[in-house]
Amino acid sequence: MKIKKNTTIINIIASILLQLITIIYGFLIPKIIISYFGSEVNGLVSSISQLLSYIALIEGGITAIVIARLYNPLTNNNTKEISSIIATGSKFFHRIGLLFAAYSIILAAISPLLYSNYGFSSQYTFTLTLILSIGSLTQYTTSLSLKCLLQADKKMYYISITQILIIVLNIVFAVLSIKIYPSIHLFKFLTGITYLVQPIMYKSYAAKRYRLDKKSKTDSKLLKERWNGFANNLAYFIHSSTDITILTFASNLVTVSVYGVYALVTSGLKSIIGAINTGSFASIGHLYAQKNIKRLQEKFDIYEFIYLLILFISFTVAALLITPFVFLYIGNNDINSPYTQYLFGYLIVIAAVLDLAKVPHVNLAYAANKFKELTIPCFIEAIINITVSIILVIKLGLVGVAIGTICAMTYRIIYQIHFTSILTGRAEKKFYKVFIAFSCIASVAAYLCTLLYPINTNNLTVYGWIMHAIVYCIIVSTTLITASLALFREQVLKIIKGKE
Repeated sequence: MKIKKNTTIINIIASILLQLITIIYGFLIPKIIISYFGSEVNGLVSSISQLLSYIALIEGGITAIVIARLYNPLTNNNTKEISSIIATGSKFFHRIGLLFAAYSIILAAISPLLYSNYGFSSQYTFTLTLILSIGSLTQYTTSLSLKCLLQADKKMYYISITQILIIVLNIVFAVLSIKIYPSIHLFKFLTGITYLVQPIMYKSYAAKRYRLDKKSKTDSKLLKERWNGFANNLAYFIHSSTDITILTFASNLVTVSVYGVYALVTSGLKSIIGAINTGSFASIGHLYAQKNIKRLQEKFDIYEFIYLLILFISFTVAALLITPFVFLYIGNNDINSPYTQYLFGYLIVIAAVLDLAKVPHVNLAYAANKFKELTIPCFIEAIINITVSIILVIKLGLVGVAIGTICAMTYRIIYQIHFTSILTGRAEKKFYKVFIAFSCIASVAAYLCTLLYPINTNNLTVYGWIMHAIVYCIIVSTTLITASLALFREQVLKIIKGKE
């Protein structure tokens, strides 16, 4: 048991370290692009990358299906079944890779038509599209099935180490390309080829750790099950791509760039919070496979309470500081700047909170292999997001697409909490009691921050922003934790005592 606990802790620590480095990378690369090539080029890269991500729809959720199917054979050390699942996944991912290559060429061919109004030459957009496809093509054709195996076997730390190495190489190559020859094409080509490290690392580890039969027969049942995961995959895809896609066609590339910069903050925080889930997701899957529902409920209650506490502390501070951060990041605090978007900043943070709050419940459903049952709600979520965003984007722009996302996330979280109660018998009010209480307390904490230590964006410096972040963290954390001791004394005592 000690080893298993240590593995979970190591996975979480490695995942958080990866996300911290990813955040640094995520802020650094767009900043370099905007500084050297301008906001329109940054918007172009974001837009093309989003269009390239559409190929993920073809995957149909096979990644989640493969991981879920691996829990039992890994628990029982069934090498034959593991080999069959990996062989099936590899075959399917390879097909996706070939389709992705074809899709990238087609997209590159029509890209001059999509971006002809922005002054980019046909050769410029054509070659840039092909270059931006390198990373995804490498993953689909060489390493995704082994990544699924490592994740299901609680080896997230190895995946994290590999990704950290890739990011470090990305940064090194990015800086070198700017110093030697500042071209967005060379810049993205060099960062793209670093993904070749992934198959080398995964195959090396798998050869030592697992006795996989390369001649194993594929599992036809697994490929049929992928359709059950399609809706889940579609919902995630729409959630992450609807806003930029709609803004690309209904607005302009500068607006897309503005959205991308604000999204850097929320996606960075989401990745850190998500690291907690990623590091412990395999443990949840193995626990459900043992059918010990009572123990699962006990651990889930404590886990969710801690998770929501961290979530509200992080994003309350983010809501207060996201727009001032963007001012510093862009180097412009002009009230008329397109990056001055206070309301949008608040809304994108709210959308992120709603999205993350449901993640433990979604993970539980995935661990239980309940992909089919989530099909209809996933499509409803997608329809809400698209419909509301399209209706509001013309008049409200960035705010409109943010409201669309919030509406979709609100529906999905309500459904997901209900589904957890069906799956485990857990009372729905347990979630709502904590979530509503934390929402109210966080609002009070935010008011205290602005009252006790208001931020002046006119003369804001990096040091000043950091000081505000520290003070706000202290105020928000103290307020939420103190209130938790009063309102949720039983849960807090269980956490302190380490009772499961």
